[in-house]
Amino acid sequence: MDKKEPEKKSSQKKKKYTKGFYVIFALCMFAMVGAAWSAYSSVSEYMEPSVIETDPEPAQSATEIQTQPLTQPETAPVAKRVETTLPESTEPTQVTEPANEAGSYFYPVGNEVLKEYSGSTPVKSATFGDYRTHDGTDYKTEKGASVHSMTTGVVQSIKTDEIMGGVVVIENSDGSVATYCGVEPSEGIKVGSHLSAGDVFATVGDIAGEEKDGAHLHLELSADGKTINPDEYLNNNDAI
Repeated sequence: MDKKEPEKKSSQKKKKYTKGFYVIFALCMFAMVGAAWSAYSSVSEYMEPSVIETDPEPAQSATEIQTQPLTQPETAPVAKRVETTLPESTEPTQVTEPANEAGSYFYPVGNEVLKEYSGSTPVKSATFGDYRTHDGTDYKTEKGASVHSMTTGVVQSIKTDEIMGGVVVIENSDGSVATYCGVEPSEGIKVGSHLSAGDVFATVGDIAGEEKDGAHLHLELSADGKTINPDEYLNNNDAI
C-alpha cells in the first residue's frame, strides 16, 4: 500500500500536461510574437523620414520659349502716378531779357567826349603844359557821378596812382581790359568782384595829372596787350 500511492501521484502529474495545454501555449506564443512584430513595424515606419513627391512641370522646349510672347511690365496704378504735365496756359509767355545781359555795353558816365584817345600821337597837356600821348578817352561828367561797368567782367586790381588818382582795372568777358582812372571804388567792391554790364562800382573823383581839364572819367582799354580807342570800341558795340 505504501508503494502504490506515490505512483498514483506521478501519474496524476503527467496527466496535467495534455495536448490541449501545449496547443494553448503555442497559440499564446504566436500571439505574443505577432504583437511584437506589429509594434516593431509601427516604430520603424515612424522613424523613417517622409518623402513628399511632387510632379515637376515639364521643361519647355526651345521652340516653345522662342514663340512665347514677351510680357509687358505692368504699369503703375493710377493712384501712384505722378502727374508731370502742367496745365496749358491761355496767356502768351512773355520773355524779358535781363538789363545786364552778357554782351551788352554801356558808356560808363555818358558819351560826351572831353578829350580823345591819341594813340601814338603826342598831344598837349593842359595841366603839365607839354606834349605827351593820351592813351585813353576822357568822358565829361561831374565829380561824384556814378561809374558803370562798360560790360560784364571781374575786378583785377584796385590801386591809387599819384597822377591818375584812384584806379580800378576790370577784365571784361570779351577778353579786353578796361582801366578806369580818377575813381573812388564803391563799398564792397574788391579784387575778384564780378560785375555785370551797367553795374555801378565807383564814383568820379580827382585826377591830379589832368585836373585842369575839369571833372571827367579817364578810360583806357587794351586788347592783346595793345591800347585801343575806348570810344570807337563802345560805338562799334552799340553801347548805350
